[in-house]
Amino acid sequence: MNECPTCGRYIRGDVCPYCEEELVDSPAARSSPVVGESLVPIYSCDEQWQADFILSALESEGIPAFQVLADSIGQLPPHERAIEITGDLVVMVEEDDAERALEVIESVKQDLEAEEP
Repeated sequence: MNECPTCGRYIRGDVCPYCEEELVDSPAARSSPVVGESLVPIYSCDEQWQADFILSALESEGIPAFQVLADSIGQLPPHERAIEITGDLVVMVEEDDAERALEVIESVKQDLEAEEP
């Protein structure tokens, strides 16, 4: 993950899709959203490779996505969740991207199941 020097987001890739700034190397292992953003969970799993697969699929469609631990979104009211949280890892996107992100996930589910070790 690389960090945007302007907005502080951790994002895969070389350019921030929000600020269009060149990203800098970051020691952060996973992305983390900026506090106060309107993010919604769109995928939940227990395995890191599954989260990476979904993050990659969303990134390839130009949808910025973030991975967080399920414990960190425990206070999010159920009516604000696009999905039921069933795993320890949660992929989140901006609320405006949620519908499109869910469509992308649905379209790659067969590939995800085929990748399962």
